[in-house]
Amino acid sequence: MLANILTILNLVVMFVVLVGGAVLMGMRRGEHGRAAVAGIVGCVVLLLAVIVSAALAFLAPTLVESLGIGGYGPVVMLVNTASMILQAVGTGLLIWAVVARRNPQQQARPGQGAWPTQPEWQHGQPEWQPGPQQPGPQQPGPQQPWPQQPGPQQQPPGWQTPPQPPFGQGPGQG
Repeated sequence: MLANILTILNLVVMFVVLVGGAVLMGMRRGEHGRAAVAGIVGCVVLLLAVIVSAALAFLAPTLVESLGIGGYGPVVMLVNTASMILQAVGTGLLIWAVVARRNPQQQARPGQGAWPTQPEWQHGQPEWQPGPQQPGPQQPGPQQPWPQQPGPQQQPPGWQTPPQPPFGQGPGQG
C-alpha cells in the first residue's frame, strides 16, 4: 500500500515538473529557438519514461499472476530497458538544450537578459578608428579624441568595469 502511494506521489511530482518545464520552454521558444524545442522534446521523452515505469509498478502483480514468475522476468527486463533508454535520451536532450548555442538573431538584446551585458560597442568593430596621419594644416581649437561624447550608459572604447569581488568577500572581510 505504501509503495503504491509513493509511486503515485512520484508520478504526480514528475508529471508537474516535466509538464511545467515543457510549458516554460514553449513560452521561451521565440528567444531560444532550437534549444527550447530540444528541451520540450526532452521533457516529453522523460515523461514517457516515468509513465512506463509507473505502469510497470502498477501492473507487476497482474503480470506475475498471468505470466508466472518465470515469464515476468523477461517482461520486466524489456520494460526497464525501454525506460532506461527513454531516460537517457530525454536527459541527453535536456543537456543539449542547456548547452546549445543561440542563433545571432535570437540572442537577447542588452538589458533584457538576467545577466549584465557589455555595452553594444564592444560586440563589433569600434565606431571610431583613427585614420592614417596626414600632414597638413591643423585646425585651431580643442580636439576631441572621440567623435561623439559617450552617453550615460556608454563608455569610451577601451574602458572596462573593474572586476567585483564575490559577494561578502570585499576588502577587510577576509
